[in-house]
Amino acid sequence: MTSCKVVAQEVVALPHLLSVVVSGVSGEYLVREMALRGVDVDSGSACTPEDLQPSHVLAAMGYSTQGHLRITLHKETSRTNIDHLVSTIEAVASNLRR
Repeated sequence: MTSCKVVAQEVVALPHLLSVVVSGVSGEYLVREMALRGVDVDSGSACTPEDLQPSHVLAAMGYSTQGHLRITLHKETSRTNIDHLVSTIEAVASNLRR
């Protein structure tokens, strides 16, 4: 079963950056499939989105490094945009269960 967990949700952080781990899914797969659905997110290292190496920071925190998504919310981001993001993650993850 696929689940999604917000990384360090209890920690004070920059409010426009969000890091989540979708279990059982490759981050690169998520990025590609979400882009096909019009949603652009990043995956890979916590240091730079261009580095698709697993994040040593996530591993040190005890999180899976597989299925990592880095999401940046902009001031123009609406509730509708966020709902679309969530439904797209759910759709991509559910396609893997078939």
